[in-house]
Amino acid sequence: MSGDAKLKQGGRHHWPPNIRTSPEPLFSSPSLPFTISSDSTAQQSVREPWDELGSEGSEHARIWHIYNDETAKLDAATTDGLNRGIDVLLVFTGLFSAVLTTFIIQSYQQMLPGPSDMTNLLLQQLIADLRRSSILNSTDPIQLPTIAGANVVPTMGEIRWVNGLWFAALACSLSAALVSMLSKQWIQPAPNISGSPRFRARQRQRRYAQLRRWHVYAVINALPLLLHAALLLFFAGLIVLLWSGDIAIVVATFSIVALAYTFYLGSMWMSLIYPDCPYQHPISEQMRFWIYPKALSKSRPDIEAATEDKLHYTRRQPMLLSMVDPDHLTDASALIWLLQYCSNEDTIAATLQAIGGLPKDFTAFHVLREMGAIPLVLRHFSTCFHQDISLDLRWHVTDAEVAERYCRAWVRLTHGTSILWPRSLQAPLQILRACDNLHASAIATCIIALNHLESRTSQLGLIYHLKAFVDGESNLSDLTQRWLLDTFLECSINWELRAAVVHDIAQRSIPVLLRLLQRTTDQSLTAHNYITIPRILRVLTTGNLDGLMPWDEENRAHAFRQTMIPVFNAIIQYPAHYGVKDDVLDFIVVQFAQLAAPIFTRIRFSQEIKECWNKQEYAQSTVIVRLYLCSYLLE
Repeated sequence: MSGDAKLKQGGRHHWPPNIRTSPEPLFSSPSLPFTISSDSTAQQSVREPWDELGSEGSEHARIWHIYNDETAKLDAATTDGLNRGIDVLLVFTGLFSAVLTTFIIQSYQQMLPGPSDMTNLLLQQLIADLRRSSILNSTDPIQLPTIAGANVVPTMGEIRWVNGLWFAALACSLSAALVSMLSKQWIQPAPNISGSPRFRARQRQRRYAQLRRWHVYAVINALPLLLHAALLLFFAGLIVLLWSGDIAIVVATFSIVALAYTFYLGSMWMSLIYPDCPYQHPISEQMRFWIYPKALSKSRPDIEAATEDKLHYTRRQPMLLSMVDPDHLTDASALIWLLQYCSNEDTIAATLQAIGGLPKDFTAFHVLREMGAIPLVLRHFSTCFHQDISLDLRWHVTDAEVAERYCRAWVRLTHGTSILWPRSLQAPLQILRACDNLHASAIATCIIALNHLESRTSQLGLIYHLKAFVDGESNLSDLTQRWLLDTFLECSINWELRAAVVHDIAQRSIPVLLRLLQRTTDQSLTAHNYITIPRILRVLTTGNLDGLMPWDEENRAHAFRQTMIPVFNAIIQYPAHYGVKDDVLDFIVVQFAQLAAPIFTRIRFSQEIKECWNKQEYAQSTVIVRLYLCSYLLE
């Protein structure tokens, strides 16, 4: 059997399936919180198809429209609820402060010297003087008649305690009113912002993140605690005031207050222990986070534990190492918000599919991984297939286009990690690779290649799609070519193959890549092929990408020359070693001449070296190669 026949057969190779006989989904998603997006209009807008394949995360993608609609509804409901709660607090604060002020006016008067106190003192002194100066000269104390209720009068110490407690209660009440008025300004909705859907989504998410970062909602929810404390201080002062009076009144008042605050503290404790308890307090959620931070952090889904075949090292090295872009972090936070606060399955599906449309250099995929996006992607991927348990237990794809979007999302999320495609979903993945949809088949081939870095057949599957395209047997879109080339580049850097197998793959792939590069027109110099193909060829010929400058707009031409001159030099020296011949070899010679021509125009090279380039015979090209190897053409 010829090499091409083997290659084609390898492109349709199926691994032994590991099939579950249960028709239930293979992965279960975590429980999702309440959402207000349950109307039919929102569901219909979510189900509409994307405008363009691969643009699910672009500037004007539908996911940002969904996010803006969902957040507008929830923000309006949240703001309205907070405003209503603050209005109730302000009304209660006004009534309580008015009543408390009346009590304070009466109690504070007892601390001040009254106008009759001095008169009574002078009369008492006058009577004592008269008795001493009288004929009887009596020194016995005066026997005054007993006045009813004289022992009920509180002492001066008790009066001070009462006033201190009540003034503290008034301060708490007025402070709650002050913060409530400020809170109304904090939660005012942001003005309408013009711009693209993603720009407006980023602005909203940043504002939401700042509200959470500065604990604005926690402060507003804690306002009732000030009033609760004010009530407690008022009751405490009332009991102190009655302490010297009738014991029955004191016991009755204390019992009522004790029962009320026992229920208050008990309901708060129950809300902390049992999150689903109906006796919730405004501050219960924040208190649970303060008291049990480790328990709440452990409750987050373990991404690697939810995926089979966990490794103890990183198989797929990150292609791009950079700091997290703040805009990317905002986009990831917006997608996480949709996953957390929307229970509509269509919205969740659109969010997961949008992950596959994010660019390759997106720097916040780890945030999505930590929040459990991978198990959700796999669960939704399994819903795109149906297993016929009545006949042959075979899987059948029901929606290849949607399954392909989940595949792209999985590749993006698992980049640079040790996460492998689960064994239980290997059979559906093989079915997707064998489907008639070329793009879906190519994306499934990419996952198989990334999942089997030690398999020669899996790596050749990528070249099979590219070879069929350059031979004219299939028509691949730019998006499909981009994914195939990016995957092959990532695999070539992380191969776990023997040297002989790597040489065989290079011998089969280099001619295909050169023909694909040849198909790229001069007008598409900025195309993705002109960036990825040279890097792949550099890895296949020299074995690394060390020393290459970044491929930015300013250095694109120089970077292409720096990358391809060593590649063309190696291939021209040993064309048979790399499987290059005929038209492809002529293309390499011409390209090498064009890339090296600017070097020959420099003054530091002698005229003899420059004249070597003007000779047309192919045999003279080895002279140029030798000159290059002798560092005459090195920059």
